[in-house]
Amino acid sequence: MFNIEKDYKLTDKQYAFVLDSIKTDVKSPPNWDLHDFNCTDWVIEKAALAGIDLPHNLRGENTPADLGQDLANLGADRTPHAGADRGSSDQQDPQATPNMNPLNSLPSIKAPTLVERIDSGDD
Repeated sequence: MFNIEKDYKLTDKQYAFVLDSIKTDVKSPPNWDLHDFNCTDWVIEKAALAGIDLPHNLRGENTPADLGQDLANLGADRTPHAGADRGSSDQQDPQATPNMNPLNSLPSIKAPTLVERIDSGDD
Protein backbone atom coordinates (compact mmCIF):
# COMPACT_ATOMS: atom_id res chain seq x y z
CA MET A 1 0.00 0.00 0.00
CA PHE A 2 1.16 3.49 -0.78
CA ASN A 3 0.25 7.07 -0.06
CA ILE A 4 0.06 9.45 -2.97
CA GLU A 5 0.67 13.08 -2.09
CA LYS A 6 0.61 16.12 -4.31
CA ASP A 7 0.78 19.60 -2.81
CA TYR A 8 -1.16 22.48 -4.28
CA LYS A 9 -0.50 26.05 -3.25
CA LEU A 10 -3.61 28.04 -2.36
CA THR A 11 -4.08 31.70 -1.69
CA ASP A 12 -5.71 32.64 1.60
CA LYS A 13 -8.86 33.51 -0.35
CA GLN A 14 -8.97 30.09 -2.07
CA TYR A 15 -8.36 28.32 1.23
CA ALA A 16 -11.12 30.28 2.99
CA PHE A 17 -13.56 29.59 0.12
CA VAL A 18 -12.92 25.83 0.24
CA LEU A 19 -13.03 25.79 4.04
CA ASP A 20 -16.41 27.55 4.02
CA SER A 21 -17.71 24.95 1.59
CA ILE A 22 -16.45 22.13 3.81
CA LYS A 23 -18.11 23.71 6.86
CA THR A 24 -21.37 23.88 4.89
CA ASP A 25 -21.05 20.18 4.05
CA VAL A 26 -20.45 19.36 7.71
CA LYS A 27 -23.68 21.15 8.67
CA SER A 28 -25.64 19.70 5.78
CA PRO A 29 -23.85 16.66 4.33
CA PRO A 30 -24.20 15.95 0.62
CA ASN A 31 -26.11 12.90 -0.55
CA TRP A 32 -23.38 10.29 -0.69
CA ASP A 33 -23.59 7.52 -3.26
CA LEU A 34 -20.82 5.07 -4.07
CA HIS A 35 -21.41 5.40 -7.81
CA ASP A 36 -22.63 8.98 -8.24
CA PHE A 37 -21.05 11.07 -5.46
CA ASN A 38 -18.44 9.38 -3.29
CA CYS A 39 -15.48 10.63 -1.25
CA THR A 40 -13.32 11.02 -4.36
CA ASP A 41 -15.98 13.09 -6.12
CA TRP A 42 -16.15 15.28 -3.00
CA VAL A 43 -12.38 15.90 -3.05
CA ILE A 44 -12.49 16.68 -6.78
CA GLU A 45 -15.35 19.12 -6.15
CA LYS A 46 -13.55 20.90 -3.30
CA ALA A 47 -10.34 21.17 -5.33
CA ALA A 48 -12.31 22.66 -8.24
CA LEU A 49 -13.61 25.38 -5.90
CA ALA A 50 -9.98 26.42 -5.46
CA GLY A 51 -9.38 26.35 -9.21
CA ILE A 52 -7.55 23.00 -9.14
CA ASP A 53 -8.56 20.60 -11.89
CA LEU A 54 -7.86 17.15 -10.49
CA PRO A 55 -7.94 14.22 -12.90
CA HIS A 56 -11.41 12.69 -12.97
CA ASN A 57 -13.60 10.34 -14.94
CA LEU A 58 -16.34 12.17 -16.83
CA ARG A 59 -18.18 8.99 -17.83
CA GLY A 60 -18.24 6.91 -14.69
CA GLU A 61 -17.15 6.42 -11.14
CA ASN A 62 -14.22 8.24 -9.61
CA THR A 63 -12.31 6.08 -7.17
CA PRO A 64 -9.47 6.80 -4.75
CA ALA A 65 -7.28 4.28 -6.58
CA ASP A 66 -7.88 5.86 -9.99
CA LEU A 67 -7.28 9.37 -8.68
CA GLY A 68 -4.16 8.21 -6.86
CA GLN A 69 -2.82 6.56 -9.99
CA ASP A 70 -3.59 9.64 -12.09
CA LEU A 71 -1.81 11.87 -9.57
CA ALA A 72 1.17 9.48 -9.47
CA ASN A 73 1.31 9.64 -13.27
CA LEU A 74 1.46 13.44 -12.94
CA GLY A 75 4.48 13.20 -10.66
CA ALA A 76 2.89 13.07 -7.19
CA ASP A 77 5.01 11.71 -4.36
CA ARG A 78 4.52 8.00 -3.68
CA THR A 79 5.52 6.67 -0.26
CA PRO A 80 4.87 3.36 1.50
CA HIS A 81 1.88 3.48 3.82
CA ALA A 82 3.37 2.50 7.20
CA GLY A 83 0.00 1.59 8.74
CA ALA A 84 -1.10 -0.77 5.98
CA ASP A 85 -1.99 -4.33 6.83
CA ARG A 86 0.58 -5.93 4.59
CA GLY A 87 -1.01 -9.38 4.81
CA SER A 88 -4.55 -8.49 3.76
CA SER A 89 -3.72 -7.78 0.11
CA ASP A 90 -1.95 -11.13 -0.23
CA GLN A 91 -5.18 -13.08 0.02
CA GLN A 92 -7.61 -13.69 -2.82
CA ASP A 93 -11.08 -12.45 -1.92
CA PRO A 94 -13.45 -15.45 -2.15
CA GLN A 95 -16.08 -13.16 -3.73
CA ALA A 96 -13.70 -11.71 -6.31
CA THR A 97 -14.42 -12.23 -9.97
CA PRO A 98 -11.76 -14.03 -12.05
CA ASN A 99 -10.35 -10.74 -13.38
CA MET A 100 -9.57 -9.48 -9.83
CA ASN A 101 -6.09 -10.20 -8.51
CA PRO A 102 -4.52 -9.65 -5.10
CA LEU A 103 -2.91 -6.22 -4.87
CA ASN A 104 0.55 -7.74 -4.60
CA SER A 105 0.19 -9.14 -8.13
CA LEU A 106 -0.05 -5.62 -9.56
CA PRO A 107 3.07 -3.66 -10.51
CA SER A 108 4.31 -2.04 -7.31
CA ILE A 109 4.04 1.51 -8.64
CA LYS A 110 0.48 0.99 -9.85
CA ALA A 111 -1.33 0.24 -6.55
CA PRO A 112 -1.48 3.55 -4.67
CA THR A 113 -3.82 4.69 -1.95
CA LEU A 114 -4.82 8.30 -2.19
CA VAL A 115 -3.92 10.75 0.51
CA GLU A 116 -4.51 14.18 -0.90
CA ARG A 117 -3.25 17.13 1.05
CA ILE A 118 -4.25 20.62 0.14
CA ASP A 119 -2.55 23.23 2.22
CA SER A 120 -2.73 26.96 2.35
CA GLY A 121 0.84 27.40 1.20
CA ASP A 122 2.23 27.79 4.72
CA ASP A 123 4.96 25.17 4.99
